[in-house]
Amino acid sequence: MKTNNIFLIAVATMLSLFIFTACGEKKKDKITMTPITTEVSGALSKCYEVVDEECIVKLDGNELFPVWRIKLLRTDAPLPFEAGIDIEPYGTFYTDGRSYYHAGFGIEIVDEEDYTITESKATTGGTGGVYSSDDVKEILKLKPGEVGTIRWSVKNEKESTSALKFRISSAYDLVKGDGNTSSESSSSYSSDDDDDLDLDDLDDAIEASKKAMKAASKAAKATNNKDVKEAMDAYNDALDAYSNMLK
Repeated sequence: MKTNNIFLIAVATMLSLFIFTACGEKKKDKITMTPITTEVSGALSKCYEVVDEECIVKLDGNELFPVWRIKLLRTDAPLPFEAGIDIEPYGTFYTDGRSYYHAGFGIEIVDEEDYTITESKATTGGTGGVYSSDDVKEILKLKPGEVGTIRWSVKNEKESTSALKFRISSAYDLVKGDGNTSSESSSSYSSDDDDDLDLDDLDDAIEASKKAMKAASKAAKATNNKDVKEAMDAYNDALDAYSNMLK
């Protein structure tokens, strides 16, 4: 499954670099949204709060993909993890028989009518989760009173036009050395669901890529860039073939 993930990410990365370079002359306005609440729901709700400020994403930013940057404040409440046990973001696994924790954060983005535009669950790893698992690691290292930033990729065209508000969730599980999972959150995740979870993430990533290509196609037509349009058509064909291969 790691090979499949790497293949998809590599193809998307190369195409995105080409598209952003070819269409770089056309700047887009910044996108903004605000938190529905400063409360973080889920298993780590007492340990973190959302910083109450407007979040901005610029589509011509430094990241390879446009991302939301959400700031979280570490509260005075102690983290609920037992000392001496490793803590890893969801999507990371040990196979040497040791026990370890999975921890993560999720985001739900809604429009002005509270209709869900995008949702990434706190227990989701890989391409369907946070922009970088390193963000989760840094958030978990924060000391009381410190603020950290966690990122999620802009996943579809609606986020660039109608995303107004968001809410943040959290979760953690204790993965025991015998392979069983002791859930400390409302998540139904278990270690037996690893393969299904990864396939769902890949399907979500493929669908998100298709939507992104449609949005980029409109920009390409506006600039009359034939090379970009042909590259995106070829990429969509490749995604369809790859999706069929996974079924």
